Amino acid sequence: MIMACADMRLTAGRNKFDKPQLKVTYVGQDGAEIHEVWPLSTKRQKEEFLAKFINPHMVDRHRPFTDTAPSKIVRAEHRLRFPDFVVARKNGRFWAIRDKIFDLNQFASQQEVRTMLTNVA
Repeated sequence: MIMACADMRLTAGRNKFDKPQLKVTYVGQDGAEIHEVWPLSTKRQKEEFLAKFINPHMVDRHRPFTDTAPSKIVRAEHRLRFPDFVVARKNGRFWAIRDKIFDLNQFASQQEVRTMLTNVA
């Protein structure tokens, strides 16, 4: 599935073991949603989250971002950008996010992007 992303929502929460986690919801232009959950209880999980989620999503890279508390991340949502496209693959009953494309203009012109979007819809 390739979804043209129109919005991104962050939700702070806890898992069934009462450990902190962050739920990221990507909303498509047609209203479809795909979710991604980041557990944030161990040092390794926090390092992986900062490397794989925060770094690509940062708008203002000149200011460091090291917060890993879900509530602080939600409050700093304005510093994060949503991807142009989310690429997912069916894994059993659920969709697993394989890739996120942020700067589509680097890969294709505006006309090519419009053509791709009209062919997908």
